[in-house]
Amino acid sequence: MRELPGPTAPPRPKSPAEARGEALFQSGEVGCARCHGGPERTDKQAHDLQSGGTFDTPSLRFVGGTAPYFHDGRYPTLAALLADTDGRMGHAGQLEAAQLGDLQAYLRSL
Repeated sequence: MRELPGPTAPPRPKSPAEARGEALFQSGEVGCARCHGGPERTDKQAHDLQSGGTFDTPSLRFVGGTAPYFHDGRYPTLAALLADTDGRMGHAGQLEAAQLGDLQAYLRSL
């Protein structure tokens, strides 16, 4: 199963919120793409998240449908994850509410 390609969605244009969210995701200030870059959205490396050990960077493909989040499932939503992991996984905590919404829209589109 690991060798089979994942399903693909038919191409569609990004919504304005998804486009703004992608720009935030790719920005150095927020830092998501440092570990979740490339087509698989993972650097395939282990990182210390200051939460009890090192963990492999998961792919963000299909992340919108894979709650709960984090290695131990402590975050029930993407919003909760982005709000609480500032500094350990990028810097989404500095974003305003509208920007967090855009970032979530982009993540759900992956």
